[in-house]
Amino acid sequence: MQRRDILKEYGSGRFLVASLGIENQSTIDSDMPVRVMGYDYAAYRDQINKSKKRVPVITIILNFSRTEWKTPLSLKDMFHLSEDLDPFVQDYKIHVFNIAFLPKEVRNQFTSDFKIVADYFAKRDNPDYQPDTQAIKHVEGVLEMFRVFTDDMRYDMIKSDVIEKKNKRRGSVDVYIRRPYGEFGN
Repeated sequence: MQRRDILKEYGSGRFLVASLGIENQSTIDSDMPVRVMGYDYAAYRDQINKSKKRVPVITIILNFSRTEWKTPLSLKDMFHLSEDLDPFVQDYKIHVFNIAFLPKEVRNQFTSDFKIVADYFAKRDNPDYQPDTQAIKHVEGVLEMFRVFTDDMRYDMIKSDVIEKKNKRRGSVDVYIRRPYGEFGN
């Protein structure tokens, strides 16, 4: 059984416009076009089974690895097709965003906590990295994401500390990335 990371419904006013799937990858998967095809098929099948309005399913892959995604970006890229067969083979393309390689101009366009995440992954190997002073709004979620994608258990300790401080103050606790490599302060 396949499990999609995130599937959200996207609407305009009261109308459902599309389903948006997001796959978070920490490693490169050369079979990703087939996996995404399966995820998208399952979402379409669900629309049919539940007699829902048919809307497009859009899937994006967020690559959080230290390596730029250079493996197949479509089903056809996975094969060595002869010119004779090519017109008869259906293609399925995937959309990959290499987070660690996004230019600063693109990262600066983000206004949510994702800007902090994108900056962190883009700069994590740079010892001179000086983070912005933007407060993290969804602290537990951001710290959990850092823990999962860095496999660094210190983020769990920081998250517990933040939750404890938040409970003592009965409110929010401002958290900022202060030092290189994701060390936090508040």
